[in-house]
Order: sequence, then structure tokens, then C-alpha cells
Amino acid sequence: MGPERKGDDMLFRHERSGNESQAFTTVFRSVLALSLVSLAVCIGLAIWGSEGELARSLFETCETTWKMGFGAILGLLAGKATLKAPDAE
Repeated sequence: MGPERKGDDMLFRHERSGNESQAFTTVFRSVLALSLVSLAVCIGLAIWGSEGELARSLFETCETTWKMGFGAILGLLAGKATLKAPDAE
């Protein structure tokens, strides 16, 4: 992967293992599933929801959750792309 750097080898050298790839897949699928469920609940409440305070609170919570999940998905994909990028040396 390029010349070795002294002192901070662990920061620049990254070796992939099967467990790491499996862990990424598990986390990615979990975040995706939770985001989709939150989005579905949010859409369902917007269409068929009642006007109560509890429904409004649940809608706001689900709205925030799917937005955070979308950001987490983008972060996971960007992090994976960064790890796959070749060294710029």
C-alpha cells in the first residue's frame, strides 16, 4: 500500500478482514431498515394521522429519525469509499 510511515503506521495502514466487511454490512442494513421504518411511519402519520399531541410528537420523532438515518447512510458510504481510495503519494 505504499511506503511505510514511522510512528503512526496504524493511522495509514488499513487491512480489511471478513469480519469488518460483515460488520459494515450489518450496521448499514440496520441503519437502512430503521430509516425506512421511520420514513414509512412518518408518511403514514401524515396521511392518516390524528390531530392529537401524541401523534404530532411521534411524527416529529420519526421525521428526525429518518433524516438522521439518511445522514448516517451517507456517512457510512463516504467512509467506506475513503477507505477504498488509493494512496495519493
